[in-house]
Amino acid sequence: MDQKILKAKEILESSPYLVIASVDKNSMPNNSPMFSAYDEKYNFYWNSQIDSKHSENIRNNPNVFCVIFNSSVKEGDGSSVYMEGKAYELNEKEETRYAMKVFYAKKGKDPKPEELYLGDSPRRFYKFVPNKFFINTYEKINGLPVDGKVEIKL
Repeated sequence: MDQKILKAKEILESSPYLVIASVDKNSMPNNSPMFSAYDEKYNFYWNSQIDSKHSENIRNNPNVFCVIFNSSVKEGDGSSVYMEGKAYELNEKEETRYAMKVFYAKKGKDPKPEELYLGDSPRRFYKFVPNKFFINTYEKINGLPVDGKVEIKL
């Protein structure tokens, strides 16, 4: 298997925080780090308040860009997985139940009652479906280090 793909999978497995970049109705950006879990198709799940900025942004514009990285490594040693795709608020019982199963398995806990994330609840589960994956690269141009990104297929 390609080294970049192996590295990307290692990053996804070891770093549970998904940083979600969204925009509001006025194109103002917002970044939100969220504890997340993903399934075998690399769909990511998290829960959040419905009135949070990123939740509101996702309802208005599902196009998001996400990154996962290890922030504890020293400068120059870091690698990141970048993803573009669409995010959705989950409002149906079956899809919420599935999201909870994936999410709470990552935490090593039993799922909470789904009613805590449906109906009049102030919280929801969210799903991010990436359509492109990238990993960062380093190269030297004229003797100087340059960062880049290359698309990968997971």
